[in-house]
Amino acid sequence: MKTLYLIPTLLISIANYAQSVQIDVNSINATIENTGALFSEQGNSQPGFETENGSDVHSIYSTSLWMGGLDGSSNLLGAFGSFGQNTESYTTGPLTITPGTISTTNEDYGPALLTTSAQQNFSGVYCVTSAEVVEFVQFSSCDADPSCNTSVTFPTYTIPNSILNWPAHGDVSNNESSHMAPFVDIDGDGVYNPMAGDYPCIKGDKYAWLVINDRNPNNTLGSSIGVEIHVEVYAFDRVVSNPLNQTVFVGYNIINRSTQTLTDFYIGAFTDLDIGCYQDDFIGSIPELNSLFGYNSTNNDVSCFASNGYGTTPPAQGVTLLNNTLVKSISFNSGPTTYNSYPIAPTGYYNYLQGKFRDGSDLFYGGDGHNSSTGVTTTPTDFQYPQTPPTGMANWTEVTQANQGGNRFALGCTGPFTFTPGMKIEFDLAFVYARAASGDHLASIPLLENNIELVQTFYDDSINECYLPTSTPVSVKENTIKNLQVYPNPSSGKVFISVANSETNLYEVTDLYGKTVQKGILNNSKSINIASLSAGIYMVNLFDENRNVIGFAKVIRE
Repeated sequence: MKTLYLIPTLLISIANYAQSVQIDVNSINATIENTGALFSEQGNSQPGFETENGSDVHSIYSTSLWMGGLDGSSNLLGAFGSFGQNTESYTTGPLTITPGTISTTNEDYGPALLTTSAQQNFSGVYCVTSAEVVEFVQFSSCDADPSCNTSVTFPTYTIPNSILNWPAHGDVSNNESSHMAPFVDIDGDGVYNPMAGDYPCIKGDKYAWLVINDRNPNNTLGSSIGVEIHVEVYAFDRVVSNPLNQTVFVGYNIINRSTQTLTDFYIGAFTDLDIGCYQDDFIGSIPELNSLFGYNSTNNDVSCFASNGYGTTPPAQGVTLLNNTLVKSISFNSGPTTYNSYPIAPTGYYNYLQGKFRDGSDLFYGGDGHNSSTGVTTTPTDFQYPQTPPTGMANWTEVTQANQGGNRFALGCTGPFTFTPGMKIEFDLAFVYARAASGDHLASIPLLENNIELVQTFYDDSINECYLPTSTPVSVKENTIKNLQVYPNPSSGKVFISVANSETNLYEVTDLYGKTVQKGILNNSKSINIASLSAGIYMVNLFDENRNVIGFAKVIRE
């Protein structure tokens, strides 16, 4: 039965959304704020990447983007964020464009100015879950089916604000790009309208989106570029043993909204890796996995000040570039002003982005990498403290150097690019956490390497533009079976499904990554033999002859 709605005739209100949300569907509880820095809580100056959800122990204090390049007069333009402070480069909102500049090869670009209304209207962090999207798709499919009565099938359903107020469009009357948060356009008209069945295009089981730019009027870090950045943060709800359960994904779409071309343009993921107590950390790199990581310098991570420690067998925390090559990695420290301390001027940020030290010195193998340090060689390198040494070179880590642990900052970079007007660079990251069951302060590193490989494979094979569980129906009939009964469960052989004998059903069995591992036609006994599957948790989905999902259930293979 088709339901009648009052369709909004004006731009959906997107102001006054939450300025902070939690991505907390797995073992990690990550704070997402609208400051441009992720995983930090500005209100109380606390870390916001809680691992082992509920433990009040954190492995990251903050992460943000650094980027910079040279204009036509060789002037340095850059955007740098670290801890979300108001004097950094980033603030909320889209930038102004010249309508019609979009093409098949670039996004809209133009004046790249920030208006007060844009800054205010897009000041929020917009969050939606896969459960909300799945239920909405089911409801909309029923609503579009003359044989389905929504008042019977969905008697109490109300479209959530997270879907109704999805920030899909900028204000074109304010010369903002129309294309903001991604959505599935059911009717193909280019306009987001949930009443027509449109819904947010998300990844993961909880998804947050925000838009920032580098035109912060309070910026003290040099000349801005005119970049607009669409940020997505998401995570998957998986079993404890699955590496996805200990991973948060971040995607940046970095758009040059200005009319300037920048050369020698580098992008870096700045991360303050605080492994519990922030005073005793080491940094390493894994170039072959496009990753850098932090770990504890001692076997027992004790608490310090307001930071709780992990105790014995401390974890390792990784930062992986998923769709770009790690070309430079370097670390630096808090404390006295030296060649490897935190930068102050834009040139210092840009030197680090190029894999150099703050003073412009190149990175060499050995010592701490600086040409003045004890033990340094004359061999230049792009990666500081690699976990696996290059052929013919000795091991070089913070452990082999007998360094003193401390408060470390890490930077992983890609580039250089020629950043042209309207160009969009996708820069995706995975923050993978690993903690071994036992061992010393190095025991978690091999587990981290293994988990990063699995997460990278999942990203390459299974993350598409829009993620939905495989149980999402194309259409839903009035007699939909929402939760099938499966018995015995767990099972090491046959499982029987409680579905009417008069129905002939297609079935698919998928693993927790959404990959189909078995499929066929349900036999007369309404049973499926899962003996050939590995032990684990699976989803059984039943379809009718038109490939409409009519039921689903979780099955455990012993």
